[in-house]
Amino acid sequence: MTRKPAALLWIFSMGLQMASTGILRAEQVATGYSESPAPAAENPGYQRQLQYHELPEVTLVDQFGQQVDLRQILSDERPVMVNFIFTSCPTICPILTSSFARVQKQLSASDLQVPRMISISIDPGFDTPDILLDYSRRYKAGSDWYFLTGRPEAILKVQQAFDAYRGEKMNHVPVVFIRGSARTPWVRLTGYPTVAELLSEYQDLVSP
Repeated sequence: MTRKPAALLWIFSMGLQMASTGILRAEQVATGYSESPAPAAENPGYQRQLQYHELPEVTLVDQFGQQVDLRQILSDERPVMVNFIFTSCPTICPILTSSFARVQKQLSASDLQVPRMISISIDPGFDTPDILLDYSRRYKAGSDWYFLTGRPEAILKVQQAFDAYRGEKMNHVPVVFIRGSARTPWVRLTGYPTVAELLSEYQDLVSP
């Protein structure tokens, strides 16, 4: 008696994944970036955790070549979303970046505050500010979206602080961190939340 509902649920889930993949491909074509989003279909869903992280005192560099005190921009009362990417990544990073772009676009058209969005490169040897600027323009990044690089030792400290370091860059995992303010814990989302799920998680954090 339970097999039929389970089968229907599986078919419905696969349909949602296929629709999400189709939307993502359209987004990538629109931005001029068309890497395959295969991992989203292979690893559906995500895990949610609440975490506290002691941020290191590091100075990074944004896509405009400006120095950024990471602890300072993450320590005010403004909502923030963080992910780790690198521009030559063929799989995970286009998915994460496209999701951030769509979250930014939808929140800009809503009554909710647009969070400060921070994408930190884990390939600082290649991802110079100029390369990050070009990458940010592909995804129509707004003024509140930072793409950061820096010295390898500084990037390593940041990854370790967020428990996102997995050694070689190709071993990195899809992870997004969201926080409503500096007084609240980070919500860690490991995996591939849909844009709707990201928006829902964010709304839960910032709504009264």
